[in-house]
Amino acid sequence: MLKVIRCFKVICELILFAGLMPAFGEAKAADALSGATIMATVEAQEYSIIARNYVYLPGTIVVEKNRRVRLYLTSIDRAHDIKIEKMNLRAKVNKGEVTVLDFTPAEDGTYEFVCDIYCGPGHRGMKGKLVVVNGNESGKE
Repeated sequence: MLKVIRCFKVICELILFAGLMPAFGEAKAADALSGATIMATVEAQEYSIIARNYVYLPGTIVVEKNRRVRLYLTSIDRAHDIKIEKMNLRAKVNKGEVTVLDFTPAEDGTYEFVCDIYCGPGHRGMKGKLVVVNGNESGKE
């Protein structure tokens, strides 16, 4: 039942994202969301990331050290992946599917995540940040 609820959450976020596209135009919606920072505000550190050519949405995620993180990853255009080299993490992200990546960050710091599957001329710019903080810092901006 929990998996059904989580899948529903991702689908709702995709619908919301798709709804932003016509209102703001695809480029403006992507630019607005790629600069967004998501902060952990609930007990579970669960986040949804949408991959599309040259961008992850949101572009920055802030999590707490030594607490489990669960990322729900999907792509809206083609196969991508997400690689956090300094944490030795990697997951393939297929179009229209949800990939779940679970891990517990042991050290604070800023970790870059990138796509390792070539997706066109802007591929090298397809990056994001995972910011790991001590628990008492997660509520600060």
